[in-house]
Amino acid sequence: MQKKIYFLGIIIFILSIFGCSGKDQMLNNLDKSLMQSTTVKIYDINLDKLSRTQGIYKRLHEFPFISTDPMLDFKGNFPIEFYQTKNYHINAADIKDVDFWKLRDYPFILDVIYVKPIWLENYKYVSKDLFENICYSYNISKREQAVLKWWLKNGGVLWVESGIYATGFEKLTKYGRVNLKFIKHRINILTNNLHFINFPVSTVTYVSKYISISGYTPKTISFNNLKITDSFFNGLESLKVILRYPVETFFSIPEGAVIKDRAGNPLVSIIPYYEGKIIFLFPFEYVDSYKNGELLRWKLLQYIYSKPHYSQPDIVNTDYKAKDNSTGEKIKDNKTLNEIK
Repeated sequence: MQKKIYFLGIIIFILSIFGCSGKDQMLNNLDKSLMQSTTVKIYDINLDKLSRTQGIYKRLHEFPFISTDPMLDFKGNFPIEFYQTKNYHINAADIKDVDFWKLRDYPFILDVIYVKPIWLENYKYVSKDLFENICYSYNISKREQAVLKWWLKNGGVLWVESGIYATGFEKLTKYGRVNLKFIKHRINILTNNLHFINFPVSTVTYVSKYISISGYTPKTISFNNLKITDSFFNGLESLKVILRYPVETFFSIPEGAVIKDRAGNPLVSIIPYYEGKIIFLFPFEYVDSYKNGELLRWKLLQYIYSKPHYSQPDIVNTDYKAKDNSTGEKIKDNKTLNEIK
């Protein structure tokens, strides 16, 4: 029995020696690793530059990119150097958000008031004056309208990128189909022989032949071979409108047209109004880098804040010009109630 205890004690002693040596070896290895030099990478982050960059991109989500279907995290179609040259500080607001009584007392708080398209069911037809119809559609009273005109006469800019949209479900047949004939007739009554203040208004309505209660597939209209009536807008070669709804009507003003389609119909107009300006244009797509919707808006901003007469060459650097798309879809000459297949 004593021998067994003796041998057990020897075994425990030997194991403790190996255990201690193993622990000592581990500590030695740890000490060696701590003595070794290490390389620490230091990244120089310029917070001021980062904030400026974010500020530039943030502007792309705001005016002048008016859209009922905005794109998240839009970085633009051009290098950041292009946007750094745009030192505009534009205070703009949607017409539905304007405090007209505050605007009356502080007219310089806004540079631009813009108008988006209106749903057919929200469009209030009160007269042949499209200005009044738009205002009443946004619950702007007669007195507030007077403030808006006064502000416009004294140097404000009214940017109308507007039209009437219809979902197709405003009127259904007894079989549950979209009553396209009724909707076309109703829009024709609402848009016939309009004027905007004192300027005659042209309208064009696009509808689809294939509308069903199950849904609608958006369609694209490309405007190529544009007619530029002001050299300031040279370089704009192709524009695009995406029809996201079954029936869409767009407004335009022939007077002051600076861009027309190949048939001579006005697409973009700039009309001086006393000291201010009125801008009318279709809601052109701005995300597509093969089209010029974004470039058009930057040019419009510079145009309205430049001198009345232009002797300088086109300021937009051609190095930043969007790519040309020679395969863009071409359509027939625009006509009222034109049906796009």
